[in-house]
Amino acid sequence: MKPLFPLLLVLALSAGAAHAQGNTATLSQEGSDHQATVTQTGGPGNEATVTQVGDHGVVLLGQFGAGNQAELSSIPGAGYGGSHNSILLMQSGGAEATVNQTGSHNTVWGLAPGTQAGSLDGSVLDVTQVGYGNTLWLDQHNGAAATVIQLGIGNTATIIQH
Repeated sequence: MKPLFPLLLVLALSAGAAHAQGNTATLSQEGSDHQATVTQTGGPGNEATVTQVGDHGVVLLGQFGAGNQAELSSIPGAGYGGSHNSILLMQSGGAEATVNQTGSHNTVWGLAPGTQAGSLDGSVLDVTQVGYGNTLWLDQHNGAAATVIQLGIGNTATIIQH
């Protein structure tokens, strides 16, 4: 039985690594004061969609690896204005994220509130913010790309490129 155990252990560990690719997560939250956390590692082919309908929501996104994709939305609806929502993110290794925020006083920051969102090593970030008083603070390194569209009054975007 002893010679069979190492072989089974190797097979089990190999199977676990194969399942780290091609995962899909979909999360919808409605109301106030919700939090969603998404971490994508490995890849390629991990996909996440997070939709928050309401106010004071937080989405934390950590993407590490090429071919990982995320779509994050903070929107009004069902009596909520879509305001004071935060997307906190860090990307590296060619990950792709799309952020859509509609409402007022929404933010895209780093994983710690009040710090820059990080986009590194060829990652792509597309942000659309519609409303007033919205903020984007992004720090880019090593060939990262961003497209930012802000529609409304009093919106600010700060992009630092190295």
